[in-house]
Amino acid sequence: MVIQVDTGVLLTALTTAIAFVDLGGGWNNVAALTIAIVKALLVILYFMHLRASDRFTWVLAGRGIFLALDPPRRNVGRFADA
Repeated sequence: MVIQVDTGVLLTALTTAIAFVDLGGGWNNVAALTIAIVKALLVILYFMHLRASDRFTWVLAGRGIFLALDPPRRNVGRFADA
């Protein structure tokens, strides 16, 4: 548990450090989003104990992620004509 907390703190510090460095061409956003995804995976796998869960819990977690990402995908272009 301590390793995951330390990793989360280090990734947060890395995100803050990247905010002060200009990588150019939008790479700051890519780096920050990549770190955020890694941190989210740490939270889901270790702090929410998904890593040790059964297959049905994995299916439910995957469905939740799909539903979280699906509405923005369906709304693309809906307000383009307005």
